[in-house]
Amino acid sequence: MRALAPGLGLALALVAGLGLGLASDGAHAEAPLCRAEVVLDAKRAFVGEPVLHRLRIEQRREVADLRWETSLSFPALRVELLLGPGGPPEQSATHQTIEERRVLFPARAGRLALPAARIACESAGRVESAVVPASELIAEEPPREGRPPGWAGLIGPVEVTSYVTPDRVTLGESVSISVTVRGATNVWTAPVQFAGAFPPGVAELFERPAELARDMGRTLVLRSYRSFDLVPRRAGRLELPEVRVAYFDSEAKRYEEARAPAIPIEVAERSEQPAAPGLAETGPAEPSAALDPLPGWLASAALALGAGLAAGFWLGRRLRSRRPAAAAVTPDERRAAHDALRTALASADASAAASAASRTLRLALEPALPGARGLAVEELAASAPSGLEATLVLLARLERARFGGSDPSALLALAREAAALGR
Repeated sequence: MRALAPGLGLALALVAGLGLGLASDGAHAEAPLCRAEVVLDAKRAFVGEPVLHRLRIEQRREVADLRWETSLSFPALRVELLLGPGGPPEQSATHQTIEERRVLFPARAGRLALPAARIACESAGRVESAVVPASELIAEEPPREGRPPGWAGLIGPVEVTSYVTPDRVTLGESVSISVTVRGATNVWTAPVQFAGAFPPGVAELFERPAELARDMGRTLVLRSYRSFDLVPRRAGRLELPEVRVAYFDSEAKRYEEARAPAIPIEVAERSEQPAAPGLAETGPAEPSAALDPLPGWLASAALALGAGLAAGFWLGRRLRSRRPAAAAVTPDERRAAHDALRTALASADASAAASAASRTLRLALEPALPGARGLAVEELAASAPSGLEATLVLLARLERARFGGSDPSALLALAREAAALGR
């Protein structure tokens, strides 16, 4: 028995050590607080083509805090964050999964690396780090074959719309031009130019800074707004040229073109408006601010709206032959006008806000008053049905402020009224 004692002691020691080791391993085998993965909806894309990037983090329910130790980075990529949920949350009794979504736009061709990152996960009893794995995206240039001369890197499909406000002016007035390029892609690259469209003796064109609006929900829709002020220098007929925007359709693998039709603009000689017969003399008008209830030239419009005075009926008969046929207002037109108004108000661009507000009000009037896109307010007031008084009076105040040199704060205040009226 003595001879077995040393071997037995060694065996017992091994068993005890193994038991301690198993206990230790069990303590360390506790499930991690967090796990992270990166999912790219495509491994290859064209330069400028949007690719959905999803960061999925599975965390235990006891996790109280998540924070970056090493942030994500996206070299050679433009990034747009999506705010809306990608789908219903994934939950179980012990875990839940959260997801961050971004849209990546490759800025150059090649193998684009997305470096690894690290997050810290903290519960009441411990803090752990989790690795966000590295990934990569291979970007390539669209084919040169069939590439149109005017292509500027835009990946499609896209839609383009254009409008002018107003489309009838007299010399000394200006026309606001807005062009919108819309799509779930890199619309900021779309070239919209009217260089050389109008000789210097015919009209002058002034471009405003471009603006980009984002609709960020489950998908990303971008709108690029290009705005111009056109000042005619002689009477006659002008025409805003057709807008053509070339793009590469990544699904069809071919180049296409989005178009917005040409728009005519009528420019009349400056002339004094004849006084309406039967209208009582009221003496010279007192100067008034742009926000006065009935400033200057608005009086005739308001009177025609409220009581149908003889002046309104006379003006309506005189101008009836000039009224254009009804033109349908499309939902895209309304949406573009409202979007332009919201964008201009958000950036406090008084001139752009006033122009977009005028467009919004005129489109609202068009179904009941054909020609509202371009006719003067007095012309519209002469035959306006009841129920449109508030819109017409606001439009009159707005036009008076736009072309009467009002200060930016007054224009913004009127534009906000128009936005509120259109809700």
